[in-house]
Amino acid sequence: MGSFSLILSMLLAAGLTAKAAGATPQTVGSALSASSSAQAAKGGTQKPAPTFSGLVRLPVDLYTAEGTHLEKGEYTVQVKLENGQYSLLLVENDKTQSTIKGELLKGDVTDEPIAMPLMGTQFLRSSADPVGSEAERHFSKSGLPQYEEENRDWKAALRAYSTRDEKEALWFFDERQPGGKWSHVEFKVYLNPR
Repeated sequence: MGSFSLILSMLLAAGLTAKAAGATPQTVGSALSASSSAQAAKGGTQKPAPTFSGLVRLPVDLYTAEGTHLEKGEYTVQVKLENGQYSLLLVENDKTQSTIKGELLKGDVTDEPIAMPLMGTQFLRSSADPVGSEAERHFSKSGLPQYEEENRDWKAALRAYSTRDEKEALWFFDERQPGGKWSHVEFKVYLNPR
């Protein structure tokens, strides 16, 4: 049953029951609100997919299919899944410079015509993971440097390679799925203006 039909049947049922019980419009509204809250608690609403983010330093200028020029330098990257479509956002100074649509790969990344890495593998943090307070992040429990004490769950990573013909840069978003399998999404940009 669709959402509209469900709401309509709830309204009709609440109206008929309320009339028989002598209820006011306010009590009917409260009953409907409680009913929709119970529906949501049973899984009626779906949680949005997490966003994965991190920092990257582009070693070369890149160009998108739409013609956007991304100058080499530091960017915040975000990978989002919305309506079944993956997007890679490159953000500079809190402004989205480019949004690149991705393609979910059926096979392994090793099937791609990649030649040389453009940058090392980048850790991406999930928006679903809690971030401690600033004091918690800077407090060392053992006296070790932060990078030695920190435990990261590598749920997602981002890699970038140039193709053998040096015309394209292929970005791969790798996300760990339940059961330890990995999904791979490819984002394509160009090394030269088109």
